Amino acid sequence: MSPNADQQQGLIELLRNLLEEYPLGLKEFDLVRLLRERRLAPFAEGDLGDSLFLFKIHFLLFHLLYRLKDQLVQEGVATLDIHCLNIRLIPLRTGGAELSEYDGLREYYLDLSHLNTDRDAVEEMLDSFWKAFRVHSNGAEAYGALGLEVGASSDQVKSKYRELAQKLHPDKGGPVEAFDRITWAKNFLLS
Repeated sequence: MSPNADQQQGLIELLRNLLEEYPLGLKEFDLVRLLRERRLAPFAEGDLGDSLFLFKIHFLLFHLLYRLKDQLVQEGVATLDIHCLNIRLIPLRTGGAELSEYDGLREYYLDLSHLNTDRDAVEEMLDSFWKAFRVHSNGAEAYGALGLEVGASSDQVKSKYRELAQKLHPDKGGPVEAFDRITWAKNFLLS
């Protein structure tokens, strides 16, 4: 799946040209779509519904983007803001700290050995991501149900729950659904 050095450099130049055409930036999805429309290997060679193929083209695209970023900074021209929701060229900051700061994502994507990740590892990464996403989403929902800021302490959770339970308990005429919701929130946050 990995293009040779000349093919990679050609893709890097194409990415640079595309990003210059879209000064407000592009989403990763739109950038992949543009590469697929040009029938460029390996982006146009597989099914985007296949998680392994999707991982590999995502990885390769970000590998090329980080190489482009390094090249632009070394040329003193610009840098790249690289995020799946917006990839865009931006002017260099004074002081040239763009490559001197440690960037763990940069290190990950520049290591081409990750392109050899197998289907099981990709599925495991996806499962881990979705579990963390659900916990984060449910956590924010639980804090909201209690009327607390995200990150409130367990003592604050207990105190707020007691306060609300006194008002919402069905034995005191409160709605069962509201009491069940705050009980769920307390149990979720304290588990």
